Amino acid sequence: MIDWQKTPITEPPIVMDIDDDTFLTMIREEDTPRLDFARYPYHTQSVERHIKLVTEASQVVCGPEKCDGFIKARLESRSKIPKLDTKAQHHL
Repeated sequence: MIDWQKTPITEPPIVMDIDDDTFLTMIREEDTPRLDFARYPYHTQSVERHIKLVTEASQVVCGPEKCDGFIKARLESRSKIPKLDTKAQHHL
C-alpha cells in the first residue's frame, strides 16, 4: 500500500511539459483539442527485461532499499558479462 501522506504526488511524465494555463484553456474549449504527446518506448525487450528484474527483486527481498540494492547488484553483474554481437562470435 502507498502511504499518500508521506509519498510526494508526481505528475505523469506524458503531461509534465504542459503548463496549468494550457490545461485550463483546453478545459474551456468546446471542441476537444488535438495534442501531440512525446513518444515513449513502452514495449521493448529492454522494458520487458526490467519488468522481469523488478518482479524477481520483489519476490526475493523486502523493502525499497533492499529491492534497489538487489536490482543494482544484478545489473552490475550483468554488465561484466561479455556481449557478443553476432552468432559467429559464439564458440561452441
